[in-house]
Amino acid sequence: MENYTDALTNVSPYATLLSAIAMMFVGSMWYSSFFFGKAWARLSGIRMGDIRPDEARRGYLFATFFSLLVAYLLGIVAAHAGANAHALYGAVGMIWLFIMAEQANGFIWEKQPFALFLLQAFRSLFSLLAGASVFLFWS
Repeated sequence: MENYTDALTNVSPYATLLSAIAMMFVGSMWYSSFFFGKAWARLSGIRMGDIRPDEARRGYLFATFFSLLVAYLLGIVAAHAGANAHALYGAVGMIWLFIMAEQANGFIWEKQPFALFLLQAFRSLFSLLAGASVFLFWS
């Protein structure tokens, strides 16, 4: 049991912060107008000019909090995987499959477009890979 406790308490705060920044960077690039931002807005039914500054600030605050949380959880997974890239990326793949199953609910039950599901699912994958890579290179 000591091994599990060590994994919870020995996650590097610096690697966690860098991992969260990497995941947020992937998200900001993914949803930029240069990549998939216009398609995401169209598929979501969102007009970018309609987003108020206070809504944007609140959204970024929540995104930052959850990026830090996911980065910490990735740190725990990375602590168990050690320097084994196959174990870490395999665990990321399993986490991503769970996320895809959850995101599929929007497509299945909320009648969201399948293309929106794919955009969100693959953003999750690349964000997780970026965050996990920070821990892999940190170790």
